[in-house]
Amino acid sequence: MKPPEEDFSTIDFGDKRLTARLKSSIESIRKNAKESILGSLEDRSQAKAFYRLLSNEKLDLELMSEAARTATTERMAGQSGRRSL
Repeated sequence: MKPPEEDFSTIDFGDKRLTARLKSSIESIRKNAKESILGSLEDRSQAKAFYRLLSNEKLDLELMSEAARTATTERMAGQSGRRSL
């Protein structure tokens, strides 16, 4: 199973740095999910960069939602033959 940050591997915002920031931020936040954004990222500069990412006009939430839906559907299809108790 691919990690959640790869759910967005199909996204193209037209800016490789923006896409890379999204993936690295999601990975850090996922690994430290119990922390605040500031606590889950490496330092204040990383948190500031994440907040700049969120306010970037190139960031398309619909595109992100679609990528997440597609990845979730693919994971579910891959799990359809497995049963757990």
